[in-house]
Amino acid sequence: MLRWIILIGYWIALTYVLVVPDPFSILKSADLLDKEFRVSSQGVSLVIHATCYFILTLLIRWTAFSRHVSILFRLLAIALFHAMLCEIAQFFVVNREPSIMDGLANITGMYLGYWFPKHPFQLPKRGPVHDPLY
Repeated sequence: MLRWIILIGYWIALTYVLVVPDPFSILKSADLLDKEFRVSSQGVSLVIHATCYFILTLLIRWTAFSRHVSILFRLLAIALFHAMLCEIAQFFVVNREPSIMDGLANITGMYLGYWFPKHPFQLPKRGPVHDPLY
């Protein structure tokens, strides 16, 4: 039960940060953040998106561990739908800019989150390399 609470809590927090016009206004009102917080670089934004969905996918795998495989794939499909829906919702939110690159970063983070626990610190293997000099 604790796994589900952690997963749902993270998912709600992620949705809040991706869809609310000024997600860090809570920190400003508590005087924890004294100036406007903006991600200035597109590359940094893509890394943040990929990391957020990487963590979400790891939490999904952790939550659905030792359960039926269909639960895992259903949760992953919902997460993929969530990633695209949040990008579409940003069209209608003031001070937010939707981006296809952000959506691709979300998908990349999900792919890495699914692949990493199976093969940590290993690159995907390719077929045998045939060197023409030998």
